[in-house]
Amino acid sequence: MWELKLGAHQIRWPRGAWVGISGPSGCGKTQLLKQIVSGQSGQLQLEYNNLLERPQALRGIGWAAQGAPLWPNQRVEQQLRALAERHKSENWLALAAEFQVLPLLEKPTAILSGGERQRVALLAALLCADKLLILDEPVSALDQQAASEILMALRRAADQRNLSALLVSHQWRDLAASCDFCYQWQSRQTLDINRAQHELTEQSPVQAAALWPVQWCQDRRQWMAAGHAIETGPLPTTINRVSIDAHEVSIARRHPGPSSIANTLQVEIGKITALDKTSALLTLHWGELRLYSLITHRAVRALDLTPGLGVFAQFKAHAVKSPQA
Repeated sequence: MWELKLGAHQIRWPRGAWVGISGPSGCGKTQLLKQIVSGQSGQLQLEYNNLLERPQALRGIGWAAQGAPLWPNQRVEQQLRALAERHKSENWLALAAEFQVLPLLEKPTAILSGGERQRVALLAALLCADKLLILDEPVSALDQQAASEILMALRRAADQRNLSALLVSHQWRDLAASCDFCYQWQSRQTLDINRAQHELTEQSPVQAAALWPVQWCQDRRQWMAAGHAIETGPLPTTINRVSIDAHEVSIARRHPGPSSIANTLQVEIGKITALDKTSALLTLHWGELRLYSLITHRAVRALDLTPGLGVFAQFKAHAVKSPQA
């Protein structure tokens, strides 16, 4: 178990899990990460051993700083090879391929673009880490698809080595795609990422989306959620959760029968929230999972919808997306 105590902040999370740190710009998230990497006070405990009492080089932390600074006057290959040798990482070239860094090996670090620097910096952080990754806006210079691919590659490599991570990003989709928990800066609470998504929906219902843990079933060639098969569009089989926007979900009182809409689930209405003069948000329960539907007040009246009522929710296969889509 990890436990971080720095100033007013205390975070506990399981070994191997990733924690996203969420808060407004300028609140001090980057400074907190810098204190973890270089500070001498406070506690960063793993199984009751305080890593902050050790010299920086012996803390087992891989640090990808904001802006992705790299060693100057070197080629990418020189920097990565030196780190791999120092930290006894024999598979660094295979990792370089996964991080799309192989074409960059002969380039001087000084001429890399912002996105290229971030890919190299993340790989460098991974090579240095044997306990924890500290990631500050790690994919901010990449487009959505590239950011998703690199974050998932990093998460897979970290999982293989049981590495935990603390990640700061202004993009909620980065946290939703890769993290298991969310530390909320203002409330100083650490929440399961699905609970954090629900709270975000409560605060901003017009952007409501369900966040579901999923598994790819190779035998059935289907995605599974809560033990049930769901139909999706093309998704990378490396993801472990999906997002379903509220405006993609429709409601019926009776089973709609054969339809081009791939997913029909029997759900229960938990809450109906009025958003404005025309729109309402339905919070739906499918077992332990939540789903949201954005509909009109006219539809609520026409279907005579009330909390506790059992209804059918429908959404198309292509409504099931990666959180970073």
